[in-house]
Amino acid sequence: MKSKSLIAAFLIAANFPILLNSQDAPAPEWIAVPGTSSRDGSLALAIALKGSKLTPETIETLEPETEGLVNYIVNLNEGTILGETKGKYWSDRANMGNYGTDVVWADGDLYVAQTNQERFGSSDSYLYQLIDGNVSVMADLLALGTEAAMKALAESPQIKTHGADAFAIRIHDVRIVSAGGSQVVQFGVGGEIPKSDLENAYFDTTVTFAFDYSENPDGGSPKLKWISTEVHE
Repeated sequence: MKSKSLIAAFLIAANFPILLNSQDAPAPEWIAVPGTSSRDGSLALAIALKGSKLTPETIETLEPETEGLVNYIVNLNEGTILGETKGKYWSDRANMGNYGTDVVWADGDLYVAQTNQERFGSSDSYLYQLIDGNVSVMADLLALGTEAAMKALAESPQIKTHGADAFAIRIHDVRIVSAGGSQVVQFGVGGEIPKSDLENAYFDTTVTFAFDYSENPDGGSPKLKWISTEVHE
């Protein structure tokens, strides 16, 4: 009789984790966004709400202005947070029609770029370096890309006719690659005047920056040095 009781207790204990991992599981502190994982699948972008658990109902109410909303880079294998990004993406899906988050990793997962997209343009785009398991902000791609594109387009009909401030800027197709023994980041910088039927209301460029370690010879985050801007007709 005693052995039967022990067997029953063992079965209950063995099945209890299964119950916890189904409908009775507690709400997580963060949720990894599918489609944002690193090349080896160990790291990813995650959304969280500081001070709150993420229930399905909570996720449905999130928006960029939600108080406490935060984006993390997380280690999926260890279930740990490596660091916070400056992005404010708000969905557990990487693509939400006119909205989305584009996450691009370099070989070796040492660098990662996150670009958050809105209906018209990008809300933010940053390049990060992972140093000793921590996330370090390396560059504001939206600011650097916009500056480079506007310099190249200063005498263009788009800027001469409408002015730079008329355009919503979108960062797209970010690539972090090795070229000629150097590390570079290359990405598109497009501009459009929202809901406009005017002529010259759109432009697109490709900008390239090299990683410059000369100011950080001891292994700190490199700076980005402008290399080129290509204007597409």
